Amino acid sequence: MRISTIAAWALVGIVLVFLFAPVIVMVVFAFNGSNSTSTMQGLGVGAFRKVLGDPSFLAAAWNSLRAAAFVGVIGGVVGTLAALGLSRLPRRIMGLCSTFLAVPLTLPGLLLGVALLGFFSKMNVGMSLATVVMGHIVVTLPLIILIVAARLERLDLSVIEAARDLGAGPFLAFRRVFFPMVAPAILGSVLLAVASSLMSSSSALFVNGGSYTVPVYIFAQLRFGLSTSVNAIATIMLALTVGLAVLAARYISVSDVR
Repeated sequence: MRISTIAAWALVGIVLVFLFAPVIVMVVFAFNGSNSTSTMQGLGVGAFRKVLGDPSFLAAAWNSLRAAAFVGVIGGVVGTLAALGLSRLPRRIMGLCSTFLAVPLTLPGLLLGVALLGFFSKMNVGMSLATVVMGHIVVTLPLIILIVAARLERLDLSVIEAARDLGAGPFLAFRRVFFPMVAPAILGSVLLAVASSLMSSSSALFVNGGSYTVPVYIFAQLRFGLSTSVNAIATIMLALTVGLAVLAARYISVSDVR
């Protein structure tokens, strides 16, 4: 094997260790037998038992799940309809709109959180879980639209016209022909939106109005110092979001992400 090849693989290994070492350490110390985050004192699941028995964490988890469910349903419906309209535009205008839609995905979370706080304050909207959901939709809706629109762009919509010519009504053609072709992109994008909602912290930190989600709960716990309980919560969230992302990858092809 050439020296250059060995050096390249070594560089890749160093980069991977640099990227994933903090996550691995977090997961390992979540199973620490004591509450220490500096030294391992045996293995155990006491931190997970403590977290799952904490009413405050369970309330935050329930808020996160409700917010993610609303984001998935609203984003799936609105995003699909918006993508359908976007796909009917001329290619040049469609590209311009796609670039504009991608802007919220590039904004720093802190900036978006401050902007949402200012907007809701000016509109005299009380902060609650509803404002958290709206903040998450601002971030995730463009993701759904872009993925579904990319799938629609690759579809041959003439099959719908063929179904209509064969006697199918508008609803039957949509249900039996159009929806099965676009459903994988919708489901995959919604799963990614739900995962993003579960992990979103910046917008929820500013507009929660006391309805804490899990990321906000983690920030609140860090005021008392790092503990194995925080590591356990982060490990649970990591497993959940990675699982959703892996599941979404089964439905979204590379050409659906542009």
